Amino acid sequence: MVPCLNPGTVGGGLAYDEFVALAKKHGFAAVEFGIEWLEQKIASEGEEAARQWLAEQGIQHAAFWLPVAWRDEEGKYRESLQALPAKAKAAQVVGCTSCVTYVPPSIEGDPKEFWAMMVRRFKEVCSILADYNVRLGIEWVAPAHFRRSGNPVMWRMDQALQLCDEIGAPNVGLLVDSFHWFCAQHTLDELKALPKERIVHVHINDAPDRPVDEQIDSDRIMPGDGIIDLVGFLKALKAAGYDGAVSVEVLSRTLPQQFSKDELAAKAKAGLDKILAQV
Repeated sequence: MVPCLNPGTVGGGLAYDEFVALAKKHGFAAVEFGIEWLEQKIASEGEEAARQWLAEQGIQHAAFWLPVAWRDEEGKYRESLQALPAKAKAAQVVGCTSCVTYVPPSIEGDPKEFWAMMVRRFKEVCSILADYNVRLGIEWVAPAHFRRSGNPVMWRMDQALQLCDEIGAPNVGLLVDSFHWFCAQHTLDELKALPKERIVHVHINDAPDRPVDEQIDSDRIMPGDGIIDLVGFLKALKAAGYDGAVSVEVLSRTLPQQFSKDELAAKAKAGLDKILAQV
């Protein structure tokens, strides 16, 4: 498995080249980030320059965030969709084969209408991504405080798999996040049973010692500092056939106030290394 860093772990606020330098400094082999910086570099300097720059950093661009306003009204969605081919092409140029997004667990409107909209729009997104050998990873979001704020749409892994089945594209699957897996109270056996082709990308993070229904999305902690069985989590994904990037994504309101970006990146790498050594 490939150690990967997500910018949320260090509190964000860095340009792509700055973030790559931080990841490299602390021994990460990959990053998860938007694709726009590389798209612009390709446009101004050419494809080979972008490939060479990443190669010189020794960093793999493991996944990029879906740059499509798929949750918005139809006009904004259509406009953003027109820009997707160029961005997917940029990903293809640098060897990035994963694109990720999340589904809100609840909404104010009609969940059935929202579900139908997701199926239709993700079909279109996947069709474009497939032309550039990119897969779409869909993340379910499970903390109970989100589910209580509206009409439930999707907050479990089995629901996310159902969505993938209805989309029906060969290049759609899951972004599996340890925090959301834990909050949805899924089992290791459920992870082991995942088809390999359905695992697009992985987030790893930990949860503080409190009941599941009291977990807060923005109160995550560093891998190994909490109560989630992260060794079992990664062993189960390995048993399912996954050997790709494991991206440390620690969303916290307090950690970026307590530590520098360097310190946070170092803590993330140290925690992930201890877990990977046992997998």
